[in-house]
Amino acid sequence: MQQEKANYSIKRMARLLKVSRSGYYKWAHVQQKQLSGKDDRAAFYDDVDRKIHQIWKDSDEVYGAPRITAELAERYRISLNRKTVAKRMRMMGIEGISPRAFVPGT
Repeated sequence: MQQEKANYSIKRMARLLKVSRSGYYKWAHVQQKQLSGKDDRAAFYDDVDRKIHQIWKDSDEVYGAPRITAELAERYRISLNRKTVAKRMRMMGIEGISPRAFVPGT
């Protein structure tokens, strides 16, 4: 079907071969994922990981998940949950620097 789709419609070939069109499209989608080696989600998170790391480096390795989440939204218009950003940061082994607790001097 893949080779003949230039000559015949998918609907017609599916009917002649007694397969469903949805089954063909599902099969074609799986084939495409296997050829590319990654699915869309993995490619998206690879890109997000690079951006998270860049924001973290730009902040002199200070920003944590809340600030990085805000920067992702502002710079790249990427809306992610703070917990997702924190999880991605843990997976990359990076963390923000927390300020020391206030201790009165007297």
